[in-house]
Amino acid sequence: MTDQETLNTEHEMTVKAKADDLIDQVHFIISGCMSKANEIEDIERLKKEMEIWIEGKENEIAKQLQKPSKLRPDAAQLEINLISDFRQTVGEKHGVLEQLDQRLKQAGVDNPNSMEIKIKLDILDEHVYS
Repeated sequence: MTDQETLNTEHEMTVKAKADDLIDQVHFIISGCMSKANEIEDIERLKKEMEIWIEGKENEIAKQLQKPSKLRPDAAQLEINLISDFRQTVGEKHGVLEQLDQRLKQAGVDNPNSMEIKIKLDILDEHVYS
C-alpha cells in the first residue's frame, strides 16, 4: 500500500468515525425529543382527565343542591363528611395540577397554561358552599 493510499484510508476512517459520532448525537437528540413529546402528551391527557372529572363533579353538585337538606343528624353528618372529603379531594387536585405544571416546565414548556383548570377547581370548590 502506498503512502497516498494509507492517507486516504486513514482519512476515510476519520470521516467515518466523525459521521458515526454525528449520527449517534442525532439519535440521542431525537430520542430526547421523543421522550419530552411523550411526557407532554401524558401530562395533557392527565389535565384533560381532570377537566372531565371537574365537569362530572359540577353535575353531581348541581343535582345534590336540588335535593332538600337532610334534617336527621346522622344524615346531615354524612353530608358534612362528604363535603369535607370532596373539599380535600379538590385541594389534592390543585396539588396534582401544580405537579403537572412542574413536569411541563421540566419537559421544556416555558408557560404551562393550567389557569383555566385552576379556575374551574376554584369554582367547583365554591359551589360546594352554595
